[in-house]
Amino acid sequence: NPVVQKVVGYRRFFDALPALAEPLSPGAVSVWCWLWTCEREGLARCSVRKLAARFRCGTGTASRWLSELRAARFVCVKRKGRTGRHAS
Repeated sequence: NPVVQKVVGYRRFFDALPALAEPLSPGAVSVWCWLWTCEREGLARCSVRKLAARFRCGTGTASRWLSELRAARFVCVKRKGRTGRHAS
């Protein structure tokens, strides 16, 4: 069931947070939750610019949140976008 898969994903994420050496910022947690909500087949297609617009922050802040998530191994970049192509 897709709903159960989403709930289990959230639960695993929030269960893993206390074990991190460096705690995630609230912005990084909210970005992960939004990406998890939007994921399909394990991919969430989004650019840093779109994340910044979504969370009403600068691109530097959105990039920093993604870097936190990458460092904690909660997200990885599968394909970096280029002009005219989508990122995922």
